[in-house]
Amino acid sequence: MKLLALALLSLLSSVLLTRLLAQDPGYVMVSYSGWTLENSLAVAQMLLLVYILMFVLLRLLHQVWTAPGRLRDWEQRRHQWRSRRSLIQSLVELAEGNWAICWNRWARRNMPWTVTVKVCL
Repeated sequence: MKLLALALLSLLSSVLLTRLLAQDPGYVMVSYSGWTLENSLAVAQMLLLVYILMFVLLRLLHQVWTAPGRLRDWEQRRHQWRSRRSLIQSLVELAEGNWAICWNRWARRNMPWTVTVKVCL
């Protein structure tokens, strides 16, 4: 719904801008170190729009290209956080005297191929 409203607003503004430019096309002059570029306002706006679209497209391609590395970094941070949280919980259980819970939590996290053991003391 928001996309539809944005599209309609964009269409309406472009129609109004086109009507205004038809009455007075405007004039843009850009001068830089001896070079001069003279255009109508409509051409200058189109060049600006092309520049913005190219910037957005290149930014999007960069995001797609670097996504695997960012995902790998995120997974490593997540794994470290979960390991740290499991260690802290296990140490709290150990300090409280719940050795069986501590062992089962530690074994499940660090040795998933083993069967959890119930320690009876």
